Amino acid sequence: MEPSTDIQNLIRGWFEAAANGDVAWRDRHLSRHPNFKLVGTEPDHWLEGYTAYRYLKDEAARLGGDVTIDLEDVTGYEEGTVGWGVARPTMVLPDGRRVTSRWSAVFHLDGTEWKIVQLHSSIGVPESALGEQDRKASGSTPA
Repeated sequence: MEPSTDIQNLIRGWFEAAANGDVAWRDRHLSRHPNFKLVGTEPDHWLEGYTAYRYLKDEAARLGGDVTIDLEDVTGYEEGTVGWGVARPTMVLPDGRRVTSRWSAVFHLDGTEWKIVQLHSSIGVPESALGEQDRKASGSTPA
């Protein structure tokens, strides 16, 4: 496994496309394979195939121009026709709120183009908060 500036640049391009509403860039780099997977920040964001592809392609149009995205810790690797990478993007929303997430993706070299075949985005929750939601849901939260 080797560090990959190509994968790092693709990750940066992914977030530029989101911030600029560049649907064509996203379209070029998303797999259309039925096993393509998306695991997003919402509890029900476990999408695959065309549904995942469509959601992510349309996301650029939804976000374009309304957010800015700062990236930290962009790393990428490749070996043969497989690449993977991670980043910590912070979206700055129109009202000034900042949301930092953890982002990772797996890429496959399809001819001469890298395509995302699996993407995961999540928002970290402190370990001290784990279980708190379960207690609230069950009605056993201490008064």
